[in-house]
Amino acid sequence: MAPSDTNQAFLTKETPTRDENHSHGPTNRFLHRWRSSWQAPTTMVGLLCLGGALALGHHFFYRSLQGTRTPDNYSQQLNTAYGTAFAFLAKASLIGAISSAYTQHMWFDFRTKFTKISTIDSKFTALSNIFSLLDPQFLWKSKIGVILALFSWLLPLAAIVTPATLSVRTTQSSNITMLPVPKADFASFPVPVAGNALNPSLDRLSRLVSSGMQIPPVSAFIPDATYSLEFLGPSLRCSTAANNVLKNIDTVFDTIGNKTGSQPNAVYMAFSPFTPVTYSGRAWPIDDPGQVSENSKDWKTFVSLCLTGSSTVCSFIQPAIYGRPDNSTVGQGKTIDTANALWLRLGDERLACSIQRTQFNVQFDSRNPFSALKSYSYAHQGTFDATSNETRGYVVATQPLLNILSGATWFIPRFCSLSQAQMTKCTSDISYRTSRTAIHETALTAFVSSKANETYQEILNIGLKESGGVNSVMGSSSPPPEVDMLDLKLSRNLTIGAIIEEMSRNMTLSYFTDARYLSFNSTTVSVTTTKSFNVYVYNVRNLVLAYAIAVGASLLAVLAGMYVYILNGRINTTSTFSTILCATVQNRRLIDIVERAAPLYAFGKKANSLLAAPEMLEARLKYGRLIEQHGGGGQRREYEEAGGFRGAEAFGAPDQVL
Repeated sequence: MAPSDTNQAFLTKETPTRDENHSHGPTNRFLHRWRSSWQAPTTMVGLLCLGGALALGHHFFYRSLQGTRTPDNYSQQLNTAYGTAFAFLAKASLIGAISSAYTQHMWFDFRTKFTKISTIDSKFTALSNIFSLLDPQFLWKSKIGVILALFSWLLPLAAIVTPATLSVRTTQSSNITMLPVPKADFASFPVPVAGNALNPSLDRLSRLVSSGMQIPPVSAFIPDATYSLEFLGPSLRCSTAANNVLKNIDTVFDTIGNKTGSQPNAVYMAFSPFTPVTYSGRAWPIDDPGQVSENSKDWKTFVSLCLTGSSTVCSFIQPAIYGRPDNSTVGQGKTIDTANALWLRLGDERLACSIQRTQFNVQFDSRNPFSALKSYSYAHQGTFDATSNETRGYVVATQPLLNILSGATWFIPRFCSLSQAQMTKCTSDISYRTSRTAIHETALTAFVSSKANETYQEILNIGLKESGGVNSVMGSSSPPPEVDMLDLKLSRNLTIGAIIEEMSRNMTLSYFTDARYLSFNSTTVSVTTTKSFNVYVYNVRNLVLAYAIAVGASLLAVLAGMYVYILNGRINTTSTFSTILCATVQNRRLIDIVERAAPLYAFGKKANSLLAAPEMLEARLKYGRLIEQHGGGGQRREYEEAGGFRGAEAFGAPDQVL
């Protein structure tokens, strides 16, 4: 393509002639140059100030929301959108300032050094194509430009961090009010009379409490509330039996299953002493805990009726009618002896348990998802006489647990010598029996099972020795239960007495789960009602830090841009097409570089005119004042064309620009 052909592309009807350009006069050209000169600094400084102002606006907007309640969903979304808008506009303004500064620095590089066209491409596209930053020449020879470009790429992170500094947190407000709350009403507990059993609901609760060593979940009486309730109720207190009581316990224990040699066949037994043996026609062997009756014959009726038999006459205490017997034939007496509510023996451990008037201090928290009963403390206040409706209710409330614990477990051994086995075909057997007790359904089963296995081995060893040492035991028709490790964990390394005491307290507190045993308006306490709501939380530190880094980086970029703007002669430079056009077409000889590097045809087809050839990308150019060579002597003069300007500037090769 000839240069003359290239010139024709600029001579269209829309292209003003040189005479027409002159017709505007020097004044218009001066105003145009003045308008162009202030655009670069105004853009850099203006966008920097705008970005800083938007950052401050973002801060004050979030600070106005700090600690306030979140509105409805729509308004909350609007506040989030406003924060995102602040972050986006601030980011856009600061990136605009950095981009303008980068452009000033880019043209400064073009004026001061010859650069490969491929590197010029990288500099022009560094703000839009991050891969341009991988150009080695760009990285090595224009370090400040690379830093400015990196600022432009990394600054959008502020638009991600700053909106996240406003979050929503759940908080609570409290209000203290005097309100009526329910408590266990022991005075209204149904008292059984002769021939009647306990209320089934009491029995169900006792089995639930004793089997799991926990209080059943208590429903919330007042929503979102916490309060403390003090009340009096019953609980058991167990201690080692006194000497006289111990002798009576041992006599009953030996009477239950007799002995194999010196080893009692009984494993466990518990009963409520002074329980009236109605319809027996026989008074108790003793009238007072201080009395002792070591004659097992005196206890046989009691044992057969109340421990090993199936009679129901001893299944519960009847405080309305019966109390401690006074040797009457029907067993009617005075009052319940709460100091001796349960006598118990397991192996060699002997306990006497009393029903204590106990002060409970219970913490309720209805916000607890599992149970409103949060915790409790207690203090024993001693035994009592069951003479009022309330104290009789204490006994009735404790009786279900006493029924579960009462009863006995023992072995019935039978040993045959070798001659007996041969003559009568006798088969040795050791059978484990339980009667009138649900002890193996409670958390105490591991204690009893462990002791039963020990007793079994003792009876077996003694029985084999006494029967002639012949191991003729064919097995047990009713073997002792095995010790389950999960059951053992329920004990939590507590003693049997401590477990019984905890069961009784849990039993008392479990009545809060049944409205039939509660009084709802008899007690008023201070109730703290708590309501939860969402508030805005503003992390001012993170927002200020993010914007400080962004604005600081932009300020450094603008300072660098202003410096090179001055070095460029206070000329506004851009990367627009018109700027590139002016920087290239004034050097008509650039077309020679393009023609030499890019063939018109490739493989029989016309080459893509927008695709630069590799040879052309290696050409080195600089933006500067054009020169023209004349004659063989190499004389140089400023380039001047008819009707043009002296000192025209454009991109050129080393032999084309100063």
